[in-house]
Amino acid sequence: MTHEKSGAGTRTAMAVEAALVSALLVFAFLLRLPGMGRPAWMDEVITLGWAQKGYLEIFRNNTTPFMPATAKTMLLFFRSDAIANETLLRMPHLVFGLAGIAVLYIGLRRRLGILPAFASSLFLATLPLHVGCSQESRYYAVAVLSSALLVFAVLRCAEKMRAANLLLLFAAAWLGLSNHLSFTLVLAAAAPVGAAALLFRPGIPPLRRVRQSVIFSVVAALGAGAALAPVFFLADTGRMTRVFTLLSLGEAAPGQDGEDGRQVNDEPPRPAAKTHRLNLPLYTDRYLKTNFLCAREPLFFLVSLLLACAGLLYLIARDRLLACLMAALLAIHVPFLLIYTRQPCSPRYFIAQAVAYAILTGAGIAGMAALAGMLRKPGRGARLAGAVLLAAGYAFFLYESRSLTFSQGKVHHVYQTDLGQKALARTIADQARPGDTIVTVGTRWGWHRILQYYLGQFLGNSPSLRFGLKWGEYESVDDFRAAVPAPGENTVWVLTYGQTEWKTGFEEMGRTAAVLHHSEKLSALWVVGRRTVNMLDGGDFEHGREAVALPEFGKIVPLRTPHLRGESLCVTLPGEASLEMSDKSTVWFAPVRTPLGTPGPCFLETRRAYTLSFLLKTEIADADASPVFRVWIEGKDTQGAGFQRALFQVAENADWGHYELFIEPGVNAPEDGQTFRIGMGGGVGPGRFWLDNVQLEARPNASPFTASIR
Repeated sequence: MTHEKSGAGTRTAMAVEAALVSALLVFAFLLRLPGMGRPAWMDEVITLGWAQKGYLEIFRNNTTPFMPATAKTMLLFFRSDAIANETLLRMPHLVFGLAGIAVLYIGLRRRLGILPAFASSLFLATLPLHVGCSQESRYYAVAVLSSALLVFAVLRCAEKMRAANLLLLFAAAWLGLSNHLSFTLVLAAAAPVGAAALLFRPGIPPLRRVRQSVIFSVVAALGAGAALAPVFFLADTGRMTRVFTLLSLGEAAPGQDGEDGRQVNDEPPRPAAKTHRLNLPLYTDRYLKTNFLCAREPLFFLVSLLLACAGLLYLIARDRLLACLMAALLAIHVPFLLIYTRQPCSPRYFIAQAVAYAILTGAGIAGMAALAGMLRKPGRGARLAGAVLLAAGYAFFLYESRSLTFSQGKVHHVYQTDLGQKALARTIADQARPGDTIVTVGTRWGWHRILQYYLGQFLGNSPSLRFGLKWGEYESVDDFRAAVPAPGENTVWVLTYGQTEWKTGFEEMGRTAAVLHHSEKLSALWVVGRRTVNMLDGGDFEHGREAVALPEFGKIVPLRTPHLRGESLCVTLPGEASLEMSDKSTVWFAPVRTPLGTPGPCFLETRRAYTLSFLLKTEIADADASPVFRVWIEGKDTQGAGFQRALFQVAENADWGHYELFIEPGVNAPEDGQTFRIGMGGGVGPGRFWLDNVQLEARPNASPFTASIR
């Protein structure tokens, strides 16, 4: 009877634990799901580019080919019109992220118990750094998984040298190093600890200990060698040399052409290669506080550090090998405080430390529970209740310290967004013409490749425009102005990046050009227009409004879309189909200058094409699809007879759209018009419309923008 009760209790406990772990993984999945569909950021565009190449090229030209090969496989076998390529390529990394949480739980459950395993897994599941890595097609979700696998592989090998444990060690070393070279730091920290643990393990003959330590080291080295084998056998001989010269023991000297340091061919000396060194305040603030612990507030940071320190003390008392592994992982950044590198450091290169802090935090929670048990010696029910309360309190602490990061959308750093360039690419795709030039000013880090990728996507069905566009790159605004001194016959689109760190042209371009679109001052699209004249004034509803007859039902409102700024006209329509109501909801524009730019009245001329362009958004008030916006032209011909012609009407257009209407004398206007004006609005259906950027040009197609600031 006792055995039956014990078995039933065990099964119940296992079911509860399985439900708890499942709930944790589902929660982690839901936390990561919202970011899966966002546009690609600049490094993900590189991944998308590799996914288009063949496997041989991937293995030949990548030192760490695992991630590009995974992307290629996803695109090759699972590509679908229903799923965007960037979302498809992120799916394996979502799985890798959840697998990292599961591995952490399983390994610690076996080693320390349920409470520390759950606390550590919850730490990693809610860590914004890991959430962000699970939502992007890059290296770092796999880096977390391989780091956790390596830690538990070392522990298992030190516990018992079995073939299965050695295979796990080999797999962890291969996976980590074939994914990213930063795993070299993790392997260099963990492998010596495991080898030393085997070498000094008590109760085993010395020769056997030496043999086991050597076998362990050889298997780890074989895993690393298997990961690097493709680059040694397939790539050119200089690739690995270039990789390892990223490290330098001192500040880089100026580039020299001659072996003896003298310049060759009287060329000016090349600038010194820029070097980088990690400093302790930066590591503490940006790496430890912001990324690995996500505890920006001083109180949260202090509590998080105390928990980690308590966990280290608990492990020293209970599991010294695991404590040594954690200490080794927490020191992998120390060399970078002492040496210079040609590649700047990133918190992601040391992401194994996030795994270490997760384990130490879980151990700290276990230490608190053990200390409480020693002080009060409660019964089994009280211990269970205490563990539940402790876990709940820790979960509340994580919520308080990390909820602000999630609520403010700061899971991704600004550089892990598309910088607003997907919308800018859509603007160019909609409004550019063959022969236009697209220029990027300041191309540091290659952020402009986002625009190039999405423009290629949008123009996939327009090969004439795609191959009719010209591209240019300039380091500074001065270089651009020297190359493009004046407007030509085609439009020049200029993309700049405006973050405060790399303020590339935001202020400089603003003195002479106009912003067409920008996204929270991340990217801006400027236009150096062609030689053309806008015959209207006030079409932006900001400058020259005295030339516009505003309707009674209209008002000027702030324009605050994600990519447009300024003011626009908003007109509310009552829905009464009468002439009086139509007049009260119509804005009138009359030309104030000729096609040559001289002031004065303008006349419609035979054999000349005109284009009316504008931005429009409409909203209907009921299901009746009656037009809420209309455009017509009216005036007098040379005989003094009046004319009025409808040009356009629309019901609902839920988002801002760019429209171009063609006015051709003899087709939709009199052959010889005298004075004329253009009416916009006055629909018969109830609703509202917003209007902006109205311009009239004596050209067969529209210029993309007026000289108004946006």
